[in-house]
Amino acid sequence: MESYLGKFVPRFNDEVARWQPQKWADLFRKAGAEYVVLTTKHHDSFLLWPSAVVNPNRQQEHQHAKRDIVGDLTRAVRRAGMEMGLYYSGGFDWSFKTCSCDPESAEYEELAYNHLEELIERYKPSVLWDDINWPGKGWTKTNRLYKLFAKYLNEVCPEGTMNARWSAVGEFKGDFSTPEYRNNDKVSAKPFEMCRGIGQSFGYNAEETPEDHMTPAEAVWLLVDVVAKNGNLLLDVGPAANGSIPWPQQRVLEGLGDWMKVNGEAIRASRPYLQAGAVAKGNCRFTAREDRVYAVLQAVEFGAPVHFKHEELMVPAAAAELLVEGRALPLALEAGGWQIPLDAAGRTAGRGSLPVVLRLRAPAAPGRQ
Repeated sequence: MESYLGKFVPRFNDEVARWQPQKWADLFRKAGAEYVVLTTKHHDSFLLWPSAVVNPNRQQEHQHAKRDIVGDLTRAVRRAGMEMGLYYSGGFDWSFKTCSCDPESAEYEELAYNHLEELIERYKPSVLWDDINWPGKGWTKTNRLYKLFAKYLNEVCPEGTMNARWSAVGEFKGDFSTPEYRNNDKVSAKPFEMCRGIGQSFGYNAEETPEDHMTPAEAVWLLVDVVAKNGNLLLDVGPAANGSIPWPQQRVLEGLGDWMKVNGEAIRASRPYLQAGAVAKGNCRFTAREDRVYAVLQAVEFGAPVHFKHEELMVPAAAAELLVEGRALPLALEAGGWQIPLDAAGRTAGRGSLPVVLRLRAPAAPGRQ
């Protein structure tokens, strides 16, 4: 590993010197992101912040990046109006053991806690994102984690949140689960965060082709599907060596941004319209905000009526509107459905190539199975 780092670290430091974090933050915000989670340390133990904590199993020049990547991106993200979260690989650290989902080294346990406490104090993240596991065992581990969480929430970030990969044995295991590359079939009673790459990898993969990446329409539909089931979408971006975001990933982020600019109210601060346990299937998903219901259609035939099985959405009082650029377009209830004008495609996000959103009123409807 040291021989690899000997080649990797100098090149990394040279390339990252040209990285422009504000460009990232502005693109993420344009894409509709509310928060960003940065990998501070992955399994290879190389740190993206200038830590004062020394890893005894790494040469000094291989401990961390020369640039404070965590700090630079944290400041850029907050300037762009988003929250900042930090990922740390607690379960794997190849400087201590090649592969272990149950890290047992007392020395590594101290290193991991010292790292996490330093990250919390220095950067005050809104999200603590652990991966795989956390060092320690049983109640000794859990009690120590709970003390750290209490200090984090009471003294540093009262509105902070933690994912659920710490493998604590107590009642509290984290605020949200984090399924990878898979979504629930049903509306979840508990919040979750579905995570995946824009392509088939976490991080940059030089072997991936544009066809290995999602299209903008697929990314929009994934976002909608996750949110309609009570989740958030954490979409992984894998930059090139010089910090640029490759075009197959950038076009997806820009496509998400174009869609969110028109339809973001169906996503931000929304909740599932269907009750927990309901199966969400087909080409329509529902979200809700206050007395508004949003029906997101994966595909629509312009010039044809749209019908929903929920009776409260198929009455004149529901007052359906099509979200388009500018003012929403009122729809007529005709021929047993809400009539989508034939010429409306050009005013929707993506000019008809992306999912479309109908906004309806349903003040007396708590949601349907």
